[in-house]
Amino acid sequence: MEFVFNILVFSVPISLGAAVLLHLVIKKFVPHASEGSLSPQDWQNYKDRYQLYKDEIVQEHKSAADIGVVALRSSIILNGASAAATLAFIGRIWTSNGSALVISELVDVLSAYMVATLISALSTAFAYARMYFGTINWDTWKRKNDDNVIALNAANISQYIAIFLVLQSYVLFASGTTLATHILRSSISLKKVLLAI
Repeated sequence: MEFVFNILVFSVPISLGAAVLLHLVIKKFVPHASEGSLSPQDWQNYKDRYQLYKDEIVQEHKSAADIGVVALRSSIILNGASAAATLAFIGRIWTSNGSALVISELVDVLSAYMVATLISALSTAFAYARMYFGTINWDTWKRKNDDNVIALNAANISQYIAIFLVLQSYVLFASGTTLATHILRSSISLKKVLLAI
């Protein structure tokens, strides 16, 4: 578990920095009426244009949501299958009286895959929260009140957290796979040395 902790200590600040950067870029380039950046006439033009292109915008949002679902499913399947394969491999080594050192090192790999699967599942909750708050935002959009801004901010925060968690699960998968490769290479090299003696 120390391996997972070390990976998270390194990758979480980087991912959070990327999420903050994404938020700032969106905040800068996407207009919001609540920020006073648009005059009432400009806001009306924005709403009229939105109504004109509403179907295309909805399709773009659906496409983005579909891509997010694919990334989320891939993360869960990839890490879950890797955890199962690692567990089967550990069991095989255990039953053949293999090296306890290799088994103890592979437990770190297994824990990385398991934590990554858990993080992916947790991101599903934030993805649904994003959809929920997005629905509230859609319902209150025409009223242009404070509830709209709160729902929009909650939807954005939920979306950023979900993206962050999926990225963390991929980082843990890559780290676990790298460690597993290193363990297997070193154990094969050790066997070659022992056979040569």
